[in-house]
Amino acid sequence: MVSFFQLTTATKQKERTLWNPKRSVFGFCVVLGLILSSVRTNTRITQEYSTPGVIGSFTAQRRIQLYESSIESAQYPLATNLSLAHPFVQKISSDVHASKPSLLTEGSDPREYLLSAPFYIYEEILTMVDGYRYNTISIHEAIATNIFHNGNPKHNDDYHFIMAARRHPMRVHDPASAKLFVVPVLSNSVLPAIVYKNDNSACWKEKCGRDLLVYIDGVLGNSTWFTRHQGNDHITYNGFFGMERPEVNGKRFHNIRKCHMIAFEDNKPNNRNRLTFPKLYTGTPCPVSSEKLYDAAFAGSLANVVKKRKRKDFMPRSNMCQWMNETAEYSMPFCGRGKQCPALAQSRFGFHIRGDSLGANRLQDILLSGTVPIFTMKGQYDIVPPWFDWDKLSYFADITNKTSFMSSVTRIMADEEGYQVRLNNVLLNRDLFDWDGGHPFDTYMYMLQAHLFPDQRANHTRYTGLKLLQQTS
Repeated sequence: MVSFFQLTTATKQKERTLWNPKRSVFGFCVVLGLILSSVRTNTRITQEYSTPGVIGSFTAQRRIQLYESSIESAQYPLATNLSLAHPFVQKISSDVHASKPSLLTEGSDPREYLLSAPFYIYEEILTMVDGYRYNTISIHEAIATNIFHNGNPKHNDDYHFIMAARRHPMRVHDPASAKLFVVPVLSNSVLPAIVYKNDNSACWKEKCGRDLLVYIDGVLGNSTWFTRHQGNDHITYNGFFGMERPEVNGKRFHNIRKCHMIAFEDNKPNNRNRLTFPKLYTGTPCPVSSEKLYDAAFAGSLANVVKKRKRKDFMPRSNMCQWMNETAEYSMPFCGRGKQCPALAQSRFGFHIRGDSLGANRLQDILLSGTVPIFTMKGQYDIVPPWFDWDKLSYFADITNKTSFMSSVTRIMADEEGYQVRLNNVLLNRDLFDWDGGHPFDTYMYMLQAHLFPDQRANHTRYTGLKLLQQTS
C-alpha cells in the first residue's frame, strides 16, 4: 500500500518520495494565511451589505463572491497607480467625475442613474455580436422571436445587458476616455451548445460555439486597454453555467477569466481575485393590476419529466400546492400549470420556489407584475445580487415542512400593514428588475464602480429597495 507521502508510478516499479518537510511547512503557512485573510474579508463584506431585519444576514461569501486578491501589486507597472480599494479588489486611483461626459439622452432622468464612470464597449466584439446568426436568421431576430431556450426568454439577460450598454448615457466611443470596459459576450447563446454538445449555437462567419470564446479571448489579449490593468477594469456577462468546467474552459480563456463577471447564480467562472455578481433572469411580466383578486399564485411545472434524477428538486413545488389546496382559507387562481397573466398580477403574493436550481425567472415575473414575492428557501437569497433589500420587498416562508410553511403563510397573510409597505416598495423598485428599461445594467456597472472607486460611491438613490455601499472619503 502506498503511504500518504508517497506516490507510486504507473508501472509500480519505482517509488519516489514527494514529501519535503520544509515545503510542507511553508505550504501549510500559506494556506493558513489565506484562510485567516478570507475570514477577515468576508466579515467586512457582511458589514457593508447586510442589515438586520426579518430576513437577516446570510453568508456574504455566497451572496457576492468577492475573493481575496492573490496578485501582488508589484506585478503591475507603477505607472498604473494601483492600490487596494477593497481587500479583494484592486482600486484604480483616478477621478471618475473629471472625465464624465455629458451624454444624457433626451427624455432620460439623470437622478435615476447611479453609474457616473464612463465606459467603453469593445467595438470589434460588438460588431461580431451584431453579425451573430442562428441558423439562417440574425441573433437580434432570434432573441426577439424567442427561438433560444425552447421559447423561454429567461436566459436573454446577457443580450439585454449588451443592448442596455449601447444606449446608456455614460458610454464613450473613445477607450482613452473610459474608466470601465464592457466585454460583450453572448454566453447564453454559445455555452449551451458546448455544455450539451450539440449544434444549437449562434455563429459568426465560420466560427461557432467555443471558437467564438477563443476569438474574444484573443481580442482581449491583444488589447492595450486590457493588459494595462490585467482586466481589472473590465466586466463581462456569463449568465449560463459551464464556463468553469474544464472541458469548456481549459486554458484558452485566461483573459476572459480575468474580467469581473455577472454569472449564473453562485457559479465562480472567473479568477478568484475578481468580482462575481449573480445574474438576474429576464422576466416575463403581466401588466400591473391594482385589483387583487387572489391571495397568492404560483405558475410553474410541478415535475421535471426530462431530467428524472432531479425530480426531487421539484418536490417543494408539489408539496406547496398540496398544502395550499388542503386549506380553504386562501385563494389561488391555480397552483402549477396555468395561464400566468393576468392571474399573477391580480394576486397579492407570488411564491418563489426552486426548480432545477434555487433561482428562476419566476422571481422577476412576480416583481415586474407588481406582486410581492414569497421566498421559500434561505439559499435563494444567496444567488441573487446582494444589493437588494429583500426585507422591504419580500417575505419568507420556510418550506421545509408543512407545519413551518403554513405557519409562515398564516403570519404573512395577516400582516396587512407589512404587505402594503412591501407592495409600495415593489412598485417603486420594479425598474431595477426590468432588463428592457436598462436599469439592471446601470446597477451592475455602478456596483463595479463602487468597488473600484470607493471615493465615488453615491450617497442617495430614489430606489428604496437598493442598498448602497458606504461612501468613503
